[in-house]
Amino acid sequence: MWPTQQNHYYGALATLCRGRRVQVRLRLSPRSLAHHSRRSSSTRPPSSRVCDISSFDAPDVAPSKAFFRWSRPVRQVLGPKAHEPVKIKTLIVALPGAAQQFVQQLTASWSPVGSLVTSDQAIHPCKLQNDTNSTGVILSKTGVKVSEENNTLALLVGQEVLVAGAWIWLKTLMQHVDAEDIICLDSQLSTIYATDEEIGAKLRMLASSSVTDEMKMTTPVRALEVPQFVTGIPAALLTHGELHKRHVRVFVSVRDVSTTPIDVVRSFLPLAATSSSVLGALERPMFFKPSGESQSAGSLNVLYT
Repeated sequence: MWPTQQNHYYGALATLCRGRRVQVRLRLSPRSLAHHSRRSSSTRPPSSRVCDISSFDAPDVAPSKAFFRWSRPVRQVLGPKAHEPVKIKTLIVALPGAAQQFVQQLTASWSPVGSLVTSDQAIHPCKLQNDTNSTGVILSKTGVKVSEENNTLALLVGQEVLVAGAWIWLKTLMQHVDAEDIICLDSQLSTIYATDEEIGAKLRMLASSSVTDEMKMTTPVRALEVPQFVTGIPAALLTHGELHKRHVRVFVSVRDVSTTPIDVVRSFLPLAATSSSVLGALERPMFFKPSGESQSAGSLNVLYT
């Protein structure tokens, strides 16, 4: 079959098989193959990127895995529904650092009810005690009755989750927790120049499109300025909110190199000022007064209720 005849044959075959799944095997003569080879070599310039062997030198990295588990008392309360998503009012996700310490101090009376870890994190022995600093501990305001109406869960991430593992982390979390509102707290170093009016840690927000203006006004916070952005778990949560029409808000404390951890904690205080605030489910901080010893040591154990 000549090349011109091949083109007509391909066009007729595509018209005939449109909308159908058809497997076709063609056998070309040696003369046609030689003609096609000469035509290809004459029309296409040689490329230096035809064979890229750099990927063969890259080390093999096992994909991240996430593991979620309710505590034994919670599994006994949930019964057969222990493997189904638990519907709650609010989920608070606190990233490692000052954000986690802030939430941990205001959930001192909450009960540890589960854990969520990834294979990329160093897993330490977890006894699910109130004073635990283990990775990925989940706290419940209503105790082991996690499925009670208007319950709030707080997830202390504990250790950084790699960007590559953020999606499997989120997918595993959503398989067990179905929250109406998701609030994420994080802190990052500023990448832009700050104005003289704002010195120290500055609170900023990013929200999914389903978050209403009324919800944003419960605690007015300025939007995170470009070119600053979020990655990892905060970005995955915002994407989840857009895809599934959920209320997701990410509050970021933007700090500079001279900002202390105590200043970062202070920047989150407006979120828990009153019961109608964004983090109204948390315990009220009556005052904030770090001691000299804790300030010199950089301790964040300075919130009192």
